[in-house]
Amino acid sequence: NETAVAAARESDAVKPAEANASPATNADTRAASGDIEATEVRAIAGRGIAARVRIGGSTGQSSVLDVLIGNERLIREHGIDPAALAASAAQHQAAGRTVSFVAIGGSASRAPGQVLGLLAFGDAVRPGAAQAIAQLRTLGIHTVLLSGDNPGAALAVGRELGLDEIHGGVLPEQKS
Repeated sequence: NETAVAAARESDAVKPAEANASPATNADTRAASGDIEATEVRAIAGRGIAARVRIGGSTGQSSVLDVLIGNERLIREHGIDPAALAASAAQHQAAGRTVSFVAIGGSASRAPGQVLGLLAFGDAVRPGAAQAIAQLRTLGIHTVLLSGDNPGAALAVGRELGLDEIHGGVLPEQKS
């Protein structure tokens, strides 16, 4: 069920730029997948997404869960302790991946919060990007990466590109 919940939200995932453009409070947004329906979907800029998810219903029985998919900051802000997966998250982050926790419950719910799992994403540098950065540097341009990804993921990409300065874990409002 945890994979199905994450998959239900993946189809409506809000890109960070879109989340910045309109801090979503899309109470009417719905993504249905079989017996799974996500409603009250909110993009939380720089943190992740929150949704109310109904599972089941075709037989008359259903469960409603408050689901969070996002970074550690989001999970902790909802009163959920991600300690059960902290070691796994740290390994992925040290390898340069961004980690999103999948959790249910928390402060938005009557149920106690619980981390169900995590998703780890890696960035692939586009061909020619390192060469373009090298050309900028030969022109005397100081290159800087401001990323919302965790510091380990930002550092991995920044080093591969040969950037002068690398800052990870930066919230959208901090990038101006």
